[in-house]
Amino acid sequence: MTKRDANAGYNPAQRTKSAVTKEQIKQIHTLKGRLGWDDDFYRMVLSKYGVESSKQMSYSQRNRLIVEMMKASGLRSDANAGYYPAQWTKPEVVKPTKAQVYAIVAIWGRVSRAEGNEAKKAALDSFIDKKFGKTLTTLTRAEASKVIVILKKMEEQYEKK
Repeated sequence: MTKRDANAGYNPAQRTKSAVTKEQIKQIHTLKGRLGWDDDFYRMVLSKYGVESSKQMSYSQRNRLIVEMMKASGLRSDANAGYYPAQWTKPEVVKPTKAQVYAIVAIWGRVSRAEGNEAKKAALDSFIDKKFGKTLTTLTRAEASKVIVILKKMEEQYEKK
């Protein structure tokens, strides 16, 4: 058997540590874009792990972050994907968490110019309809994350005035 024959079969277990790290970091940044996270929000998430960059994270920390981000974006990891959930399957429609709904309503309450609860609710539904063609109750988890990012940016602009 020649060396070429021995290397002909691809074995994911033979991946180098740096190749695994690069794949994980690439996946994290792809998910960051998919979720619509700005750099400030992304750094806040990384601070939960006690780091400033995904390169500073351990292998298992990156895996946990990837799974967390996949759940937030409505993606499922394939249980047979191997050493970490690199293969994405068709996304499930995952409703927003209660925390996401609460955050959207709370931030909207601070940035909305509408008077009264009913008017604010109608204005929020109109805002979400214009952006996503949906209502607060029909958003997916990933879309709810995007709404939160948009509203936080609106709140920052509102506070500057």
